[in-house]
Amino acid sequence: SVMIEECKLKGLNAQCIDIADEKQKYDAIVSIFDVLNFMNKDNLSAFLNSVANCLEDDGVFIADINTLYGFSDVAEGTMSKETDKEFLIVDAEFHDNKLNTQFTLFEKNSSHYIKHQDIIIQYFHKIQFFQKLDKLKLVDKQTFSLYDTQDKTLLIFKKK
Repeated sequence: SVMIEECKLKGLNAQCIDIADEKQKYDAIVSIFDVLNFMNKDNLSAFLNSVANCLEDDGVFIADINTLYGFSDVAEGTMSKETDKEFLIVDAEFHDNKLNTQFTLFEKNSSHYIKHQDIIIQYFHKIQFFQKLDKLKLVDKQTFSLYDTQDKTLLIFKKK
């Protein structure tokens, strides 16, 4: 991954591993900046089970998720940004509890533009999903503002 290579270039000991393969136990695990929203329900369930397996008996898991408001009123829409060398368009549409975001980058070459395009999907997860987990107990939740009023919820879990 690009982030791992950047860390290594800076002399950091970084690696990308699947949490399902992790054998070590931790007092706390943190997952922030929408990580949980990038997983559909099946993948999220498997991820949360792996998190629980990596926690000590009194371990804590802290994560954030986007609220419905964060998806439908903050993230949805179109924006663009232009510099001398490139032009970026971001177009996000929220439908059926999914935010589909299409990124289109036009990179200026000496005589023409090169087009790069990709789509990412984020999923809205209701709090009730997190209240019914087998291995983690949701002990606290706090809605807060990162970009706009009440667009994020902080979730704090304890291992069951």
